[in-house]
Amino acid sequence: MNILEVFSNVVLPVLLIAGAGALMHKFKPLQTSSLSQSILYLFSPALVFHGLATTEMPLSNVGTILIFSVLLLIALFLVSNLSALMFGLKGTEKRALVIAGIFMNAGNYGLPVAYFAFGEKGLATAIIFFVIQAILGWTVGIFLASRGNRSNLAAFLTVFKVPTTYAAISGFLVGAYSLEIPLWMLNATDVLGDAAIPAMLIILGIQIASNSRFQHIKPIVVASTIRLVISSLIAYTIATALGISPLDSKILIIVSGMPTAVFTIILATEYGGDPELSSSIVITSTLLSLISVTLMLSIIGT
Repeated sequence: MNILEVFSNVVLPVLLIAGAGALMHKFKPLQTSSLSQSILYLFSPALVFHGLATTEMPLSNVGTILIFSVLLLIALFLVSNLSALMFGLKGTEKRALVIAGIFMNAGNYGLPVAYFAFGEKGLATAIIFFVIQAILGWTVGIFLASRGNRSNLAAFLTVFKVPTTYAAISGFLVGAYSLEIPLWMLNATDVLGDAAIPAMLIILGIQIASNSRFQHIKPIVVASTIRLVISSLIAYTIATALGISPLDSKILIIVSGMPTAVFTIILATEYGGDPELSSSIVITSTLLSLISVTLMLSIIGT
């Protein structure tokens, strides 16, 4: 997959949807709070539930990817905090860096890359990784985002106030035990889940239109480096240590090196962070990923 194919098949659709959101905001300024809450309380829970309830991957493979994801999150958390300490970042800058360094865009960016590079097998593995990342994002991510203006206990309890936690538990039980659920529920969660990714991209576009200044250069550069370079190196180390198959290792390494997830902007908006800085990191890492993803694919092969 050459640089033109990466751009036209993966990056361009993302830019077009985000651009539509930016254009709409220019002519009719919008507040992101209502859309953010719709994603938090409707679209993302439906996406997580449907993804887990309908997966056909063996539980052993899902367990391996889960272990990989948790180890990757812990390693990225340590690296991001150490980087913040080294560069003297505190407060909302530190929180933005840590959250941006940990959570990658495994959905609307990672899934197409996995499919175009590795076919249906690549897509199946990437979907499981994405669902796990979504669960971690809407649980661990909420905890990290909210603890800046709340106690650790209050931040922990916040995790149980969002429906994604319960959607993940119920979806896993349905998938693990092959439970029968009504078709109307599957169809409803499928449609609602499909709305999550474009809604996130529209928010990204609105943030682009609202954020013409790229301040806080240091956390932007550091977060982008962690997300696009260091994360893939850590993923390679973990995949090798766990003895993951060569094909799944390639998929996980590639998807682990995706740019910062769009939902980090939503977390910053909802929990008193710095949406401007978060959106700057998302935009910068997304643009730079055109180069990094192409280089990774050429290095590890398809």
